[in-house]
Amino acid sequence: MLGWQLHCHPVFVRLRPCRRTKSPAKTDWEADINRPAVVRRGDTYHLWYTGQARERSWIGYATSPDGLKWTKHAQNPVFRSDVSLPWERHKVTACQVLQQGDWHLMFYIGFRDRDHAQIGLAIHEGEDLEFSGK
Repeated sequence: MLGWQLHCHPVFVRLRPCRRTKSPAKTDWEADINRPAVVRRGDTYHLWYTGQARERSWIGYATSPDGLKWTKHAQNPVFRSDVSLPWERHKVTACQVLQQGDWHLMFYIGFRDRDHAQIGLAIHEGEDLEFSGK
């Protein structure tokens, strides 16, 4: 067989409906939080999500021991658009993360401008799962 065959075993997490009792603290990049992607690794849930504000978006990261109470990463957003790459210079959003051995693959949408988007791939090796190399 030619090419590289990827065997991914994603974890499906059933989210229960919940009622927000208190509004989260707003940041300059999280006026709206959406598009979550959750991976369970060991005893920890890892969440990547899109934060949006001012017609832009970024990707944040949080962890949880139980999938209910989340701790956001201190250096959020951990993944930002790279203005040196024309195809994603406007914003990044809507990621999905898959684990392959010690590697994690993050597929995301990068926007050249408001109306033109492409799928991007960020590859990360290691335990921290932050994709903070940008």
